[in-house]
Order: sequence, then structure tokens, then C-alpha cells
Amino acid sequence: MSLDPLTEGASAHLPVPRSLDRVLATSWFRGHEVRPEAMIFSPEGLPGPGHTGRETLDTQGSLIIRNVTTLDAGSYMVVLETSRGRRSATEQIPIKGNFTPPPLPPWQGGRDRVLSPQGPRGPILNPSSVPNIPELRRATSFFLALDSCQQLWSQLILARLTLVSAVSRFGRIA
Repeated sequence: MSLDPLTEGASAHLPVPRSLDRVLATSWFRGHEVRPEAMIFSPEGLPGPGHTGRETLDTQGSLIIRNVTTLDAGSYMVVLETSRGRRSATEQIPIKGNFTPPPLPPWQGGRDRVLSPQGPRGPILNPSSVPNIPELRRATSFFLALDSCQQLWSQLILARLTLVSAVSRFGRIA
């Protein structure tokens, strides 16, 4: 079973799957494997190493996580000890993050434009007009290098076409 996406700060309720057998105990784990370090609650209902302090069990053994964050997104496994043996089920918690992009610093490029229309093939990237944001500077450098590679490749193709044309017109080149 998978829940609808939750928003950060909400509570998640992961129910114990219905069982025709009598449930004797439940254990909850983060992830889809039974690993001691991922145990949230033991079969005795005691907090395990994966317990953050925001998890509780209700009277039916369902897991409730208060104040979820994007770090809580993912798989949770419940292991049921029943009158007929052990069985397990996996639940998913999808969480919509509240992403707020960081504010951009004030524009200091004046009237200069990041793109100037003076190139023969269209706009040219003007690196001196790019705001001083490290990621943006790296992206600008990458695209300038890519543009240089494309120009070099175009020159190589043009030279090859010229050579092929000359060979076809005059025969062998000495």
C-alpha cells in the first residue's frame, strides 16, 4: 500500500495490514530489509536504533510518524508475528518537499545583457555580464567551452568537405 504524498510537517499513519490470523507482535523497520540498525520498534514495542523520537505505535500496532520531513520519505517494513508464523509487508511514504529557491543576489550587470545578439550564429554568451554565483559561473564556463568545441568541429567538417571537393574535382592530391 502506498500513501498519497504528504507535505513536510504532516503526520504519516502506516497501518498494520489486515490479517486473518491473530497478530501477536509487530516490528517496524526503515527500508525494505530487516536490519537491527533500521529497527524503529521491536516486537515488544520498545524503540530501536532507527527510532527518532517522532514515531509512536497505536493500539493496533500501526506506525505513526509525526512532523515528517523529506528524510522520512521511502520504504517502511512491518513484520507481523501471527498465530501461524511470521509475515511482512512494505509501506511507502512519499513526501512533497517545501523547496524554496535561495534568493538571487542583486543584479550588478547594469544594462549589459548576458546574451548579446552580435554572433553570426545567434546570441553570444557574455561572461562578464553573468552574476557572480559560483554555479552560474561554472555553467557559463561549460557552455563557452562547448561552444568552442562546436566551432572547432564545424571548422573541421568544413575543411574535410573542402578536401573531399578538391579531390573529387582534381583527382589525387600530391
